[in-house]
Amino acid sequence: FAADTSALRARAGAAVSALKAHAACNGQIAAIGYCFGGRTVLELARSGNPDVLGVVSFHGALDSVTPAEKGKVRAKILVCHGAEDELVPHDHLTAFLTEMANAEADCQTIAYTGAKHSFTNPEAQGQLMATIIYDGRTDARAWKAMQTHLTEVFGK
Repeated sequence: FAADTSALRARAGAAVSALKAHAACNGQIAAIGYCFGGRTVLELARSGNPDVLGVVSFHGALDSVTPAEKGKVRAKILVCHGAEDELVPHDHLTAFLTEMANAEADCQTIAYTGAKHSFTNPEAQGQLMATIIYDGRTDARAWKAMQTHLTEVFGK
């Protein structure tokens, strides 16, 4: 899916459509994602889906083979990124920030120093890779940042 953003965007868009059609949905839709889900919600935002008011990416990949187009991004974006995440190199972060600026997207990006990949997962203790490790302080801060972001997105 990283190489086929149209397929990823289509699948994420189908999920949004299914949610929108659900009787319990009030039409106010936001999406959050972790790791691959973080990449997915960013592609959803890049797609300009009119039904998505906001997205939050936690330690998601930031690069895209189909960058956002100027004026197309409608969702408010929050990216919570581990500054020491070796799976998302610093040049990807720099390129993402440039991309969002060029697209004139409403995007907040927080890079948490000391945090690595999977900083929200208490079970990530470096068993798979040394860069996949939980950070409780960053997890709590990122969660609060998401709550603030969604309050702004939904106007409450």
